Amino acid sequence: MSFHTVPWAWSVDGITPTQKLVLMGLASYADERNSCFPGQQLLADRAGVSTRTVRRALDDLEDKGLIQREQRRDNRGMRTSDRYVLNVSRKQVDILAASESHRTSETTSPDIDDSLTGHPCPGNYPENSKSELPVTPIVPTFDDFYSIYPLKKSKDAARRAWDKAIKRESPDVIMAGVRRFVADPNIPDKQFMKHPSTWLNGGCWADEPEAPRNNTMSPLERNMQAFNDIYGGGELAGSGSIQALDAGVR
Repeated sequence: MSFHTVPWAWSVDGITPTQKLVLMGLASYADERNSCFPGQQLLADRAGVSTRTVRRALDDLEDKGLIQREQRRDNRGMRTSDRYVLNVSRKQVDILAASESHRTSETTSPDIDDSLTGHPCPGNYPENSKSELPVTPIVPTFDDFYSIYPLKKSKDAARRAWDKAIKRESPDVIMAGVRRFVADPNIPDKQFMKHPSTWLNGGCWADEPEAPRNNTMSPLERNMQAFNDIYGGGELAGSGSIQALDAGVR
């Protein structure tokens, strides 16, 4: 995280509260080149708004010249999260730094003889003059992902897939995607679920929600439906055969 982008985002005037929240979200992920690539869903979760609201805010911020956007694609040519560049000028950074220095010097307690107060005065100790310390952002790890993903298979392969995935996408975006997948009411049964390595290698964190399933089907009917989807029709897939087989296993 770049430590001058967040104060800069706070100092921007003439934008709505929602635009300010989205700009603050971008600033919190910005690197030393003032760039970042969080997904729109992640920004929406952090701001407490919908992705549609985030898209409008990003358009407005771009129109105001506060950010620039660059499209990104994976190795299959599929669209991924955009790269955002915050238009923070060197002059603005210097002004913010001078303002912060002035504010700190004014709020520092004056030097007072410790013998008069009975305890050390903060003003006599420069290391106490700053009330805030830099906060290091918590970056999700493979263990965080694996603990959430419902199917625990081929952990070593999944770890290798994670290491590859975070080279082309932010770990926060991947974690937001797996949380959406787990919370999806139409998530497939484990016997039909992709292995975690397959899910990561396929970039499935950007997938749309699962299609609704017919919850009135019996397990046998679901298996027969899957068979029919793979191998096509036939007498075995007929409703009479299914009813007969279903009756036979009861």
